Amino acid sequence: MHPAHLARRFRARFGESVGSYARNARLDWAAARLRSDAPLARIACEAGFADQSHFTRAFGRRFGVAPGRYRTALRAETHR
Repeated sequence: MHPAHLARRFRARFGESVGSYARNARLDWAAARLRSDAPLARIACEAGFADQSHFTRAFGRRFGVAPGRYRTALRAETHR
């Protein structure tokens, strides 16, 4: 299958590009990983981002909050 055809079919089926789908999957994985005590830089690297700054910008666009604040909110929920 031609890559352009695959990209069109993927977008028609899932409503987003292959790249966007992959990035969102990595961000969802990272959000779940924030329940651990792992450093943000390690999570960013393991999620495939170039650096923590890149991860923070992408995370903020997806979830509307920085990863550190997201982690703080998660911890507050578990201590209730």
